[in-house]
Amino acid sequence: SLYFPDKITILRSVSYLTFTKMTEEELQDVDFAISTIAVQSNQIPVITVNFALHNEDIEAISKHLSQTDSIQLRRIEHFFDPSLFFHFDHYDSKEELIKTLYDALNEQGIVTEDFLPSVLKRETLGQTNMNEIFAMPHPMELCASETKVAVAILKKPLAWNDSDNIQIVFLLAIKQGVQKDMEHLYDVFINIVNDTKLQQRILKAESFFQFMQALSDYK
Repeated sequence: SLYFPDKITILRSVSYLTFTKMTEEELQDVDFAISTIAVQSNQIPVITVNFALHNEDIEAISKHLSQTDSIQLRRIEHFFDPSLFFHFDHYDSKEELIKTLYDALNEQGIVTEDFLPSVLKRETLGQTNMNEIFAMPHPMELCASETKVAVAILKKPLAWNDSDNIQIVFLLAIKQGVQKDMEHLYDVFINIVNDTKLQQRILKAESFFQFMQALSDYK
C-alpha cells in the first residue's frame, strides 16, 4: 500500500497454504490478491509480483486497479445522472434545496407531485443526516418510477437541524420491488458516512465526472 495509499486496503496477509484453503465466504470482501508466489484461485484474481516490487509489478497492480474502478463504476453509475447533479455555493434552507432536487427528479418523470410532501413529512419525524456533513432525505414510502439519486454539493454548510451543518445531500428516489445492485448503492452511503477522505473528495468535485470518479476510486 506504500505505492497506492488511497487505492488499496490490505485486509489480511496470509501464507500460501492458508490462501489456498480460504472459502468463498472468507474472500467475499476481497477484490484481488497480490502474491509473490504463482498461485491460482477460482474465486478472485491473483496478481503475481516480485518480492522487491519492480516497476512492471507496480504497473500490473495499477492496471488491475483501473479495471476494478471500472467495475465499481458500472455497479453504481445507473443510480446517478448529470442532470441530477448540482454544485451550489449556498442554500438558505433545506426545504428549498430539497424542492430543487425534487424538481429535477420530477422533470424526468421519476417522481410525481406526491413525492415532495412525503419527503418533507419525513423530515419532521426525525433526522435524515447520516453524520455532521452528509444527509439523505427520502420519502415516507417507495414511490418512484426508477431508482435514482439527486445530488447536491454545497460550498457553504447548510443548517440541517439544530446541531449539524450539511454539505453533501442525496435525495433518494427508490422504486419499489427493484433490489438489483442496491447493495452497491448502500455501500456508497456507508463509505461516505465512515470515510472523511471520501467526503473531502466529494466536496472538491465540481463536475459530475469528478463526483463519479470520487465514488468509483474509493476502496
